[in-house]
Amino acid sequence: MYRTYAEVPDDRAVRITSEEQRLLNDQGNLCLGRSSTKQTLLEGIDDNLIALKTTVKYTDTGETKEYHGVDKTISLEDIKDKNFQITTTARYNKTIVAGTTCTQIEKKVGGTMVQLYETNPDSASAIFINVKLLMASIALLGFLHCY
Repeated sequence: MYRTYAEVPDDRAVRITSEEQRLLNDQGNLCLGRSSTKQTLLEGIDDNLIALKTTVKYTDTGETKEYHGVDKTISLEDIKDKNFQITTTARYNKTIVAGTTCTQIEKKVGGTMVQLYETNPDSASAIFINVKLLMASIALLGFLHCY
């Protein structure tokens, strides 16, 4: 995200599910419309940054947290649910694309938090089931051998 950094806990990973970037005017409306012309941000716009807002939304509960300021690191440690969306909006005091009214850039990233394991927890349960099946087979063979 633009000058906002998301910190992921060591025992987790993030799977990015969606990304969207939009250029907006000062009212928050799309400033390029449906133009197919490729646009480039002007050089040196960092000096004109007047506001940076980052919102973390927990998709499953609808809970949101807002962060304001430049060069922020936000922790994703407290994600209670697996799905989330981070939206960062940078607002400038002048246009950021030549020949347009664009003064804001918004980036949305959707993701899923996943837990990392040193060993596959599902394989451990499969081994347990296989051992039980093996024991049952041996017991059944022993029972059939007696008759």
